[in-house]
Amino acid sequence: MAESNQRKRFSNVLIVEDDDAQRATLSDIMEQEGFQPYTASNGLEALDLARQRNFGVAILDFRLPDISGTELLERIHSINQNVRVVIHTGNGSFDSAKDAVNQGAFAYVEKAGDPDELLRHVHRAVQSQYDTYAGELEAHVAERTASLGESEERYRSLVEFSLDGIALHTRAGLIYVNLPGARFLGAAHPNELIGRRLRDFVRSDQQDAIDERIARIMNEKTPAEIGEVNILTGRDNEKILEVRGIYTAIAGEPVVQLLLRDVTQARKDEENRRLFETRMRETQKMEVAGQLAAGIAHDFNNLLTVILGSSELLRERIAADRETTEVHKNLIEQIDGAGQRAAALTSRLLTFSRRQPVRLVHVNINEVIREMKHLLSGVLGDSVQLNLKLSTNLPLVLADISQLEQVIMNLTVNARDAMPNGGTFTLKTGLFQPDERFASQHSCVLARGQGAHRPSR
Repeated sequence: MAESNQRKRFSNVLIVEDDDAQRATLSDIMEQEGFQPYTASNGLEALDLARQRNFGVAILDFRLPDISGTELLERIHSINQNVRVVIHTGNGSFDSAKDAVNQGAFAYVEKAGDPDELLRHVHRAVQSQYDTYAGELEAHVAERTASLGESEERYRSLVEFSLDGIALHTRAGLIYVNLPGARFLGAAHPNELIGRRLRDFVRSDQQDAIDERIARIMNEKTPAEIGEVNILTGRDNEKILEVRGIYTAIAGEPVVQLLLRDVTQARKDEENRRLFETRMRETQKMEVAGQLAAGIAHDFNNLLTVILGSSELLRERIAADRETTEVHKNLIEQIDGAGQRAAALTSRLLTFSRRQPVRLVHVNINEVIREMKHLLSGVLGDSVQLNLKLSTNLPLVLADISQLEQVIMNLTVNARDAMPNGGTFTLKTGLFQPDERFASQHSCVLARGQGAHRPSR
């Protein structure tokens, strides 16, 4: 069973064939044989797949529309030098077979030959991959085991002074943990952890997965990435550990050597970096929006100069014309009033784009709201009623009028969006004296206002 599971590591088969029917047939055959086929109709598609996945075997048609078989073989090996390449072609010769093998092909099969021959070579290629991997792993484990027996003191020094946590885990539990590992698991001394299992320290939703992966390493005798686990320490704190396991044996008993690396700060840094990048993108968007707003405002100002100038000339002429009616005068007043409101709008656009400096003046909030009443009603629409409750005898405040209008407008828009089925939006002004509770919850707001002077009423 262990050997079967290991062979799955090399079960991905890349099929490169420009003939659609042949490609589909090969894919079905490989799938029936227990392999995982991936197909490409030309060399470029094959190279893309080779970059994306790790293939144990590649079956190549030596005659492709976009690239020669020799070049494709070389480029696939440059991506994955361990892949076993089986040449499958319908126009073969002894010379081409010799060239392919010299270029590193594992086998050369003619399409007109025995159909089972291709399968035999594919299975042989997978077995070759497995034998090579198993031999390297066996040599590695033997080397580590010998080193443990022959140089125990040297190994112990290396382990104890490691920045990573190192532990030995048997079926019964931990038999050794170094000092960093004990600290990662929330223990004051390694001896506190002897006999306990790694699952005892992780979140409940990860415990079964930890047991399964440790058991698999022991049964299959292969190294494995256990993954990132959330460790609950005794200080009600949570760490994120990256855990890897390597199979070894001590006195004939299977043991998993665990490498524990604290990645808590690294994950926090990644999150902070992600948030920073998000803020940077938002800032860039606002800069672009500001540039656009500034451009629109400047162009609009040019038009308003003409409108307001013409309105002023008309007002002077009407004042001198005795036959001018009151209707004409009202029309001129409406034109002039609309122009002034539009000028105020461009001023807000320039403030938004930071092209216009903030101008602080003493202003009556009630008057600002009254002047905006008609505009606010239009923003709210017919389904939301505007209700003003403006307190009398309010003191003047020091503010930029454009920014103050923007705040009121934002409140109005938010209120409208919060009442899709209609309602009443009440805008109320008044004096407020902050108490200790408010001061503790809004210290930054109060700190900013300490330097301001309240004007006289």
